[in-house]
Amino acid sequence: MEKILVNQKRTKVIYDSKEKTYTKILYPSLIKKIKFILKIRKYPGANFKYIADILKKNGIKVPEIVYFSNYKVITKEIDGKKIMDILIEGNKNEISIAIKKYIETVVRIIKLGIYFGDFSYDNFLIMNGEVYAIDLEDYRKDFFSKFKKRKMILKLKNKLNELKKLNEYLNKIDVYEEIKKKI
Repeated sequence: MEKILVNQKRTKVIYDSKEKTYTKILYPSLIKKIKFILKIRKYPGANFKYIADILKKNGIKVPEIVYFSNYKVITKEIDGKKIMDILIEGNKNEISIAIKKYIETVVRIIKLGIYFGDFSYDNFLIMNGEVYAIDLEDYRKDFFSKFKKRKMILKLKNKLNELKKLNEYLNKIDVYEEIKKKI
């Protein structure tokens, strides 16, 4: 049985409970389409596969890809919990472990020279003690990524500071500083 989880202007996500898959259909802007056609950027489906292969090769867990095309990606369900949910609902120990694993994963991704503007806790799941990076279609690894690192780090700092409001325990951990030290 299929259920639409997200139906926005640029993205549609469908969950198939029978197949236990997620289908993400992307509707990029005209400017992005031109960049894809001119090969300035990879098509989002191909980019998802490209980034997933790099991350897997380097020991970072990602969803299993069932199918991909230019604007569509189908992945197997990961029966895990979003790190964001752990931060909201978890106890001190669960939060501490999730944050540690999040920091390790983000640092490894950045050290691979991969750029992503939104390393939010919603984009990482934990299953059986392993962190999975999801929503890989907007990650980038190209020549220009090196120049965007500083901007990415500032975005990360702002995002993480906003999220400290979720749980008082997060105020005692400077996730940004831990990441910055390690990269």
